[in-house]
Amino acid sequence: MKTLLLASSLIGSKSRTALNYAKERLLANYPESDYQLLDLAEMEVAFAKGYHYLDLTGDTRTLVQAIMDCDVLILASPIFQASIPASLKNVFDLLPQNSLQGKVVGAIITAGSHKHFLIPQYQLNPILNYMKASQPSSYVFAHDLDFEAGQLINSDVKDRIDRLITECHTLAVALEQAQEQEDQRYDF
Repeated sequence: MKTLLLASSLIGSKSRTALNYAKERLLANYPESDYQLLDLAEMEVAFAKGYHYLDLTGDTRTLVQAIMDCDVLILASPIFQASIPASLKNVFDLLPQNSLQGKVVGAIITAGSHKHFLIPQYQLNPILNYMKASQPSSYVFAHDLDFEAGQLINSDVKDRIDRLITECHTLAVALEQAQEQEDQRYDF
C-alpha cells in the first residue's frame, strides 16, 4: 500500500510539523508501509493551465504522478484568510477529474483561529467528493497553540493523528478488498 504525505503550504512550519508526526506514527504502526513525503515548499510546481497530466514535466509531473500512484493521501494544510491555500487548490486543478477515485484522502489542518475549524468541511471536502476520494470520518484540526518550539505538544491532536492514520489505512484495505471482489466477478 502506497501512502503519500503531502505538505501543501509554501510557507510556515506547523502543517509540516504535524505531517512529520503523522509520518512517525505511520512508520510505527505500519512499518511495512511504502510511503513518500512531498513538500510543496521544496518543489517547483507549475500553475495549472489545463494541460493533460501526461504533458506535465519536472516537479509538477512528479507530484501529480505520486498522487495518481498512491493508495492513501494524507494532506497537511494551513488555513489562510479563511481558505485553503492556493497551492493546495492548484494541486487539485492539476489532477484529472476522477484521479482520487479508489484512494483514501485524509487531512491534517492547522489554523491560527478556532473559527476556522469548519473551513475544510466547506472547502476541502466538496473538492475531494467531486474528485471521488474516499474520506475518513473526520479530519484533524490543530490550532497554533498546539505547537511550541517547532513541536506538536497537544496529546489530543497526536491521538487524533494516530486515529486518522489508522482509519485511512483501514479504509484503503477495505477499498482494495472490495475492488478485488469486484474484479473477480468478471472473467477478463
